[in-house]
Amino acid sequence: MTESFKYVFTHKPHKMPNLTLALPEELRKRMKEHDYIKWSAIAREAIQAKVTELDEVEKIFKKSKLTLKDVEELSHKVKKSAYHKFKKKWRLS
Repeated sequence: MTESFKYVFTHKPHKMPNLTLALPEELRKRMKEHDYIKWSAIAREAIQAKVTELDEVEKIFKKSKLTLKDVEELSHKVKKSAYHKFKKKWRLS
């Protein structure tokens, strides 16, 4: 007696929307050298990580009491401080 097996998928995989990316030709050539890599999975993971990071930043901003004016003033102070540190380190006039 011979046995036969039939593989049956009981559900359809969830179809995800497609995203088309424009890449520099040199990058595309380098990617093709590693055709065993599932680049769509790499892109999906990178996008997911960035969206998660943005969600976390948004949560922090929602709790912030700073106004746009406060942020602009703080930004100016940070830039000014960085400029003076750079100027001192490199002895610029």
